[in-house]
Amino acid sequence: GETACREEPRLPVRERAPLADYARSGWDRGHMAPAGDTPTDAAEAESFTLANVVPQDPDLNRGLWADIEAATREMAHREGEVFVLTGPTFEGGTLRQLNGRVLVPTGLWKAVWVPARGEAGAWVVANAPDAGLRGIALTDLDTIAGIAAFPSLPAPVRAAGMRLPEPLRHEPRHHPGHGRGGAPAGPASNCADTAALALLLALGAVAAGGGLLTWRAVERGRGR
Repeated sequence: GETACREEPRLPVRERAPLADYARSGWDRGHMAPAGDTPTDAAEAESFTLANVVPQDPDLNRGLWADIEAATREMAHREGEVFVLTGPTFEGGTLRQLNGRVLVPTGLWKAVWVPARGEAGAWVVANAPDAGLRGIALTDLDTIAGIAAFPSLPAPVRAAGMRLPEPLRHEPRHHPGHGRGGAPAGPASNCADTAALALLLALGAVAAGGGLLTWRAVERGRGR
């Protein structure tokens, strides 16, 4: 059925983004935890909260980013279990804002840990059309994003990086009423999320410590 983005009622009013912030902005409302991988209609609906969304370049959201997620899904199929974390980066002294409220990320990252291989790494991409893609170690992500992804992994694993798969051309799936493939949804319409990749099982709190944010939970992807 149709699923539209909505405000997050559990956030204080002053801290939540309303739909009006994105209207006619030119930016997609890009999911962090992909809607298409949720196991039930109820879980899918939960993914459309604006708390799970960042302003994302439309070409990136519907192109390279979707292909990265497709590669992540294929890796989960192949390996059987992949843990995934996704987030934005904010670099530089001046950041764009939507409606003077919502910061526009300068980039996006997706970190993966493959238990069967004992390896971890991350993709990093600029939030722009024709963005360049980099594969980096988790320790490099610490510096770029100010976030320690998978902090409990052994230091050599976090520092070594891994050979990440090439972006995989995704097969868009069209769901009437929102942009999850097929005819893309415009920035002022329902949420745009063109790819579906790792099954979200758990998402937890972010704790601050020593100037570095530490993710305390994971998004866990299983091949289906």
